[in-house]
Amino acid sequence: MPVLHLGELFTSLTEYAHLGFGLSTELFMSALFLADYSREAGDEETYRDYRRLAIIWGPINLLMAMLTVSTFSEHAPWMVEGFKRYAFWFGLSVAAFIVAYIL
Repeated sequence: MPVLHLGELFTSLTEYAHLGFGLSTELFMSALFLADYSREAGDEETYRDYRRLAIIWGPINLLMAMLTVSTFSEHAPWMVEGFKRYAFWFGLSVAAFIVAYIL
């Protein structure tokens, strides 16, 4: 029968990294969708507000993703090996994000 180890759960960096990544992703994506919606609705002031929030949350989300991936080694070594195997493509993805962010 599975047992939930609450002590390990609440002291796990992986747990908090995943929670932080989930929250930052939700805030980033919400800001993007609301910016797009407000622009389509013709409300430029609201668009600028949500765009500013998306610009703030984008890099935070990227950093949280990197932090989350860095905690995988203990719990999911096969994923770390996959990331290492495709490191070039992940690096290219980060570079594309940075270029798009600047533009």
